[in-house]
Amino acid sequence: FHYKLRLFYGHYLTIIIKNKMEEIKLVLTNQNFISAILLTICLIFIGFILTRTKIIPHEAEKVLTSIIKMLHPFMPYVTFPCLAFIGFLSDFDISQFGVLILSFICFLILFLIGKLIFIKVNKQSQNVYRVLFAMGQITLFGLPISQTIYGEKVLASLSMVVFSFRLFLYIYSFFLISKIEFNKDNIKPSLKKTFLNPVMIGMIIGLLFYLLQLIIPNNIEIDGNYYAFIRIDKTLPWLYKIISTIASLASPLGMLLVGITLGRLDIKSAFNNKLAYILSILRSFIAPLIVLAICLIWQLIFKNSSFVLDSDIICSIIICFASPASVVVNAYCVQYENEAILSSDVILLSTIISIISVPLFVIFVNLIF
Repeated sequence: FHYKLRLFYGHYLTIIIKNKMEEIKLVLTNQNFISAILLTICLIFIGFILTRTKIIPHEAEKVLTSIIKMLHPFMPYVTFPCLAFIGFLSDFDISQFGVLILSFICFLILFLIGKLIFIKVNKQSQNVYRVLFAMGQITLFGLPISQTIYGEKVLASLSMVVFSFRLFLYIYSFFLISKIEFNKDNIKPSLKKTFLNPVMIGMIIGLLFYLLQLIIPNNIEIDGNYYAFIRIDKTLPWLYKIISTIASLASPLGMLLVGITLGRLDIKSAFNNKLAYILSILRSFIAPLIVLAICLIWQLIFKNSSFVLDSDIICSIIICFASPASVVVNAYCVQYENEAILSSDVILLSTIISIISVPLFVIFVNLIF
């Protein structure tokens, strides 16, 4: 009996392993997956090489940043707001609000765990370590990769992640690194910087359009389906084409900018910095693993509700949280002279590591879900 039982379970285990190997093969041969990873590597590498060889002068980073953020003198900061806006041009889905709650919980837990990990470090350095651990380069790295692999269907959900990300980036992270005391005098400018940020404005307008679908009659017939007039992707395709084309510039130029930024960093300093290695591994592997565990718990809790998430959405969320350390965090560190060299080293190393970690997590998430 025991022999037959072992034989049965052995056979069953063999089938599971065989099926999982087939799933891995499907992921690894997925053309969107391959193109997303190769595109990221190539564009970052091009930006890096052009900067290191001084083909791109020092001033060019400012020019590229301006191209990304400013396509017209009277319409500043256009590209990423357009990307944020078109993300909400989809049919209403309550689960996307679940992504907003989930992402907020993830950031909160990462900051709490970061405090526990670095509890013995002095407060000033501890705050920087926590921010580097919790805040990835979602807009320039995670979002474009997810869009390339899964298409525009994940943009609305990821816009919710970006919403939470910017709240923690422009308010909580700023106060942690700047060493400015949180009080009524400085909360107003911080909130102004957060909610009057062009990307946030794009998301808020997109969210408003998204919610208005529940109120405005869907009385415009297109290809046998009915839409509200605010669904400009269906009702005004020429306008949507303009906005989506502008939004598409965010991905290649953003990755080039990452490469240019890395090209200006001190490679020798980064590779000799043991603490930067530790923080980069925590950023690229431990943080997304924690988020993956949170997602698993979320799926178990809401498995029979509207808040249950599609596997592509979960994978996109993990990609965002596996992104390298944020460049904005480095800007804070430089501005307020708080671990500026360390943050630069972590950006460089975590970017290199994330090129390995992101594909591994995509495979891992596909196996689980």
